[in-house]
Amino acid sequence: MWLCVRFPSALFLLLIPLFVASCGKLPGSGPSYRQIDAQASNPVHAAVQTPYVLTNLSLDLADRLNHAPLTASHDAPPSPTAPQQTLGVGDLVDVTIFESQSGGLFIPDDAGSRPGNYITLPRQAVDGRGLIVVPYAGAIVASGRTVSAIQQDIETKLSNRAIEPQAVVSLVESRSKRVSVLGDVRQPGRLDLNPAGERVLDLIARAGGVDGPQQEAWVRIEGHRRHAAMRLTELIDEPNRNVFVRPGDVVSVSRDRRSYIVLGASSQQGRFDFAEDAPSLGEAIASAGGLRDDRANAARIFLYRDMTKDELASAGLPTASTGERTAAILRVDLSDPAMLFAAQRLALRDKDVVYIANADAVELQKFLAMVTGSTATGSSALSDAASIDRSLRRL
Repeated sequence: MWLCVRFPSALFLLLIPLFVASCGKLPGSGPSYRQIDAQASNPVHAAVQTPYVLTNLSLDLADRLNHAPLTASHDAPPSPTAPQQTLGVGDLVDVTIFESQSGGLFIPDDAGSRPGNYITLPRQAVDGRGLIVVPYAGAIVASGRTVSAIQQDIETKLSNRAIEPQAVVSLVESRSKRVSVLGDVRQPGRLDLNPAGERVLDLIARAGGVDGPQQEAWVRIEGHRRHAAMRLTELIDEPNRNVFVRPGDVVSVSRDRRSYIVLGASSQQGRFDFAEDAPSLGEAIASAGGLRDDRANAARIFLYRDMTKDELASAGLPTASTGERTAAILRVDLSDPAMLFAAQRLALRDKDVVYIANADAVELQKFLAMVTGSTATGSSALSDAASIDRSLRRL
């Protein structure tokens, strides 16, 4: 120990870096920018760790990433027209029969002051067999048929008995043409479909709208061997995805919390919810309090994103793995004034991670703090040993 004390101070300072290197890495809040750069280009690291694509952000790349295809499910093909409405079991209908003159099957000769040569039959429901009954025409198949087809069937069966009969079938209440709207809406329940046809947004509006942030609402449609899942904002922004709903469909609305994470040399670290549909990278950094001017390396800001092969291809980026998905890291140099425009233009996605690396000076400060602490501890130990030695000699 006394030999170490007698070393010249210059030699001691030269040995300190070797001592620090042998003992491990300096403490930090994440990887250094050198590690990120090295592992992206080093095939040895890429083979044993998660491979990722590392590229510099630019205005052009920001635009290409914003227009890259999303991974939402759209298995239900859009329908340009409303599905044809047919009657079903339980529907209530009115049947009115007209004759061209009185004295026929339904209109007697002494009709007197009748407003017209017609008769309305008592209201009836389509029974369990799918039938309605019309006097002198018998049982008429109604379930699964359109109103016009039922009218023509009634007229055909009455043509030999009534005087030029004309039939009008009116749907009073549709009990078979209902859809269920469930989940995060203000008034969930079963709704009757309008015979003119209704789209997904129409049903959500009739259910009182979404109960929560619009940008977090996820809409799913199930029924008739089809499945569709998409964000509510996609339905609003792209009308062709707002498909017609069919009887028996189930429309469910769920809240999918969308967030991003900010780590490293920012004023605040943690998870932040989307305050709007697609905040920009610049807004995300601002929400975390901005860069710490005593720690942050403005030239080394990294955006971590999980992407599919199609997304990478549409953005003109290579694929770093053989799987369907690849990790991508976008390097942002905010020391370049032009990159502020790119950061403000690039839209964040759900589960993005923003990492702000430390400046080199911060690592140096950590090192010097360790050196100062080590030398101070050594001096204190020597002082204590000398004090004990003096006390023993007095005894």
